[in-house]
Amino acid sequence: MIRHIFLWNVKPEAGADAGQRILDALNRIKDEPVPAVSWSLGPDAPAPGSEDSGGRWQYGLVCDYRDQEHLQEYYSSPEHAAVVDEIVPLIADRAVCDFEI
Repeated sequence: MIRHIFLWNVKPEAGADAGQRILDALNRIKDEPVPAVSWSLGPDAPAPGSEDSGGRWQYGLVCDYRDQEHLQEYYSSPEHAAVVDEIVPLIADRAVCDFEI
């Protein structure tokens, strides 16, 4: 199983609804064309007292794929590319980590 983690911050100038627009765009590719084994995303919800733990991200996506080939199907799909083109202009910075679990 490969766990894909995508963390990001929204550009302040992208508008108050930019965070939700990104979440909506990502949710469009949750089940099609390459369904993930699991899919969770949302805004950061820091536990009390952890707000200053450093390096916090505003939003995150965590999803699992069966194997590296399944993840590559997701990464290679035209639908994924279209969502990337849609959301990257709204994102200030981002981080991606894919690892085997």
